[in-house]
Amino acid sequence: MTDATAANAVNPPTPKLERTISLGHAPLLGLGVLAGKFAPIVKKMTFSPDGRYLGLVVTTSDSPTDIVIWDLEANKEQARIHCNSVYADMPWEKLLWLQGGKVVTFGARWQWDAMSGKALPDNPAMGREARLNHDGTKMLTISGAIGDPSTIHVYDTAEWAEHKIDLEGLQAGTAVWTADDKILALVSGTADSIRTVVNGHYVKPYDTAIRLIDPAGKTPTRDVWFDEEATGDPKLPFKNAFSVDSDMEPSFAKNQVFLDSGAVIDSSTLVMRPFWTEISGGFAVSSDGRWLFAKGMTFVDPARKPVPNTVVDTATGQAVSRFTGGMEDLGGIAASRDGEWLAIGDESTVYLYRLR
Repeated sequence: MTDATAANAVNPPTPKLERTISLGHAPLLGLGVLAGKFAPIVKKMTFSPDGRYLGLVVTTSDSPTDIVIWDLEANKEQARIHCNSVYADMPWEKLLWLQGGKVVTFGARWQWDAMSGKALPDNPAMGREARLNHDGTKMLTISGAIGDPSTIHVYDTAEWAEHKIDLEGLQAGTAVWTADDKILALVSGTADSIRTVVNGHYVKPYDTAIRLIDPAGKTPTRDVWFDEEATGDPKLPFKNAFSVDSDMEPSFAKNQVFLDSGAVIDSSTLVMRPFWTEISGGFAVSSDGRWLFAKGMTFVDPARKPVPNTVVDTATGQAVSRFTGGMEDLGGIAASRDGEWLAIGDESTVYLYRLR
């Protein structure tokens, strides 16, 4: 290891603004406004596996969801995809890249050629909140109505062979893959499981748990339960001590899962610790798992000071640097797997930072 490499391994990345990507401007007062026209608004984004392309999920005055594939090398739009569903306004539905970046999808059914934007035959997957494993060869989804028992579906993304995982009457709020191809799910009881014993635990109405599942069946399912918490209010005497609705971002490099509630879970031990308590507009984890990038925010209330973008040390939970750009609440944030890029949305603009 050279001295420069060693320094880079220790020092936090310093995001340097490389360029901005503009998707258009709001029309001037007049016919455009009267007709309900507005500039595209970026809602979320993901990088292709090789880091060359950025997939932007936007909403426009003409479409509830567009996917804009931006070529970072050529600095131009590669493809634009129109989707008639409201995926843009569903933060729990992520844009996924399949087949090494050749195909984009939100999970079940619809999928498109990422380079041409052409619609491809539907895949047979069903369910919501699709997530890919570390190499994109497997995809999970969750099915089941709110309040009813959930099923986790596991698909081989090459042949779409399906494996269903029953949750013993529990409901999954969300689920992600771990580095060793297990599934970490946040679960709670339903009418089918409350006041019954599930995996050795007597489930009370407001109990919730972290559940670790091995789809291969080689190791038993493990749960860490959080007992219902007393509120002191006779009208609503109990509440959840741990929310199962947190957005989760895995770090495959560190085998950890970061929650937007400000906690981090060790995917091997299921130990959870507080991590980050500041307000943010979203977060992304660096490819090596050492740094978390928290999106800043501005507020309508002028008395509230803007919160800058922050680089956080994942080992300590401490902020190591702050920077501005992309401070609007809308826009999303994403880091490329190759460690080169950080993208932060700002309504109709994307700020692209180089990390190396």
